[in-house]
Amino acid sequence: AETIAMEAKHRGVTVTLALPTDTDTPGFERENQSKPEETKIISGSGGLAKPEDVGRRIVHDALKGSFFSIMGLESWILSILCVGMAPWKGPVLCVLQFYLLGPLRMVGLLIQWNFQRIIKKCAKDREN
Repeated sequence: AETIAMEAKHRGVTVTLALPTDTDTPGFERENQSKPEETKIISGSGGLAKPEDVGRRIVHDALKGSFFSIMGLESWILSILCVGMAPWKGPVLCVLQFYLLGPLRMVGLLIQWNFQRIIKKCAKDREN
């Protein structure tokens, strides 16, 4: 997405990378029928959004020219942790990203540790 955003910018085209939470759709219901238990536990913490809300948010952010379209705390944390080569969106956001990247990396590591703990527990439960 970062590369396409850079290549298209001079034409006035913006790219929006959507990071929505799980969305209450028929596809999500089907996915849950075969989803591993650990995935259900991990993704369950983010909540379930209405498709109308997700769609409205993505369209709003795309029309505004936002690079990231976020919904919820996890999505916001990802937008900071994955900022890397994302387009410049002003000094305030840049300073915020600069100061939050280090602390949020620690939060990300704790989240990963928790996910690994869940995965190991589910694997152990399956073996027993």
